[in-house]
Amino acid sequence: MRTALWNYASRITGIPAERVLWLNFNQPAPPRPYATIQIINSTTNNAAHTPPDREGMALMHADTLITLRIQVYDDSTPFAAFDAVNLAGQRAKLITEQQLLRADGLALVDVLAVNDAPALVGTEWESRGIIDLQLRTLTTLVDEAGLIERVEIEGDVQGINVNVQTEV
Repeated sequence: MRTALWNYASRITGIPAERVLWLNFNQPAPPRPYATIQIINSTTNNAAHTPPDREGMALMHADTLITLRIQVYDDSTPFAAFDAVNLAGQRAKLITEQQLLRADGLALVDVLAVNDAPALVGTEWESRGIIDLQLRTLTTLVDEAGLIERVEIEGDVQGINVNVQTEV
């Protein structure tokens, strides 16, 4: 999924993939323009379970909402970074872009925010833009729930001792 998100960020921002980085403070920044990406929230909802099959395996399907933050750094013009993320928000809604995203197992839910976020670097302002996108994916997990192989009932029913065993 991380590769799909990385490619997605490159496509919608128009920034070459080699200049799109997972946010990591231990790596040097490439020349501008570049983008950083990070998952700022992931929430799993609506888990549905299947009954165990003959081998005792059950599936859990869960709807996961992901908030992806893309930050663009571009000092070519004062508003270049904001313009890039604003355009990315529009590109994210294109039918062809949504089809590519679905092919990677993701779906766009909403463009949550597009912000102009200039920052003071040294004594000069740097143009930065931030876009937060909400995406949905389906997660499937396999649970080895096991099977009941033998049932044994033992007790006293109205003064009669009962002992029943059965293989399932």
